[in-house]
Amino acid sequence: MATTKKAQENQAASTFIDSAWDTWSNTFNLFYSSQKEADQFVLKALEQQQESWEHFNNHLDTINDEHKKLRNEVRKTLLDNVEKTAGTETKKTVDQWNDRFEEVISRFQQLSVTPYREGYNLLHRSQEQFQDTMKKALDQQQKSREELTPLVDSFTKQVKESQNGFLEVAEKNRQTALKFFNQ
Repeated sequence: MATTKKAQENQAASTFIDSAWDTWSNTFNLFYSSQKEADQFVLKALEQQQESWEHFNNHLDTINDEHKKLRNEVRKTLLDNVEKTAGTETKKTVDQWNDRFEEVISRFQQLSVTPYREGYNLLHRSQEQFQDTMKKALDQQQKSREELTPLVDSFTKQVKESQNGFLEVAEKNRQTALKFFNQ
């Protein structure tokens, strides 16, 4: 009866050991899975940020084009009205002034838009480089995780086997000692 009770206790201890190390291994794998999800989240966020900058840049291009179109329409309407009311000579003079005004606007736009364009290009290249670096780093992390997972599984298995082996040896020693004292 005592031997059966002790065998049940040893089985419970063995089950506890297996359970504890299986839980540790599962937690380890869960941690790696959550890292993989976080990696994907980071990459998606970077892609969305880059798309947002591209949309912003495209909208500014559209605004610039619309502004240019509006200026041309206003200029044409102004010249037509000047020609109708003041004649061709006055139209030529106004047209010359419009050319100068257009040159000033063009230079002003270059002064205001060129730094923006260069800043955007620099930001765009920096973000692409950062995104590439992040992808490489995350790929390397994934590779490391894939290499480490079998090692951790092997380690867990070896620890479970050694602890269960230790438990068996302890039980055999206990039984031998019990037989020795019962003689």
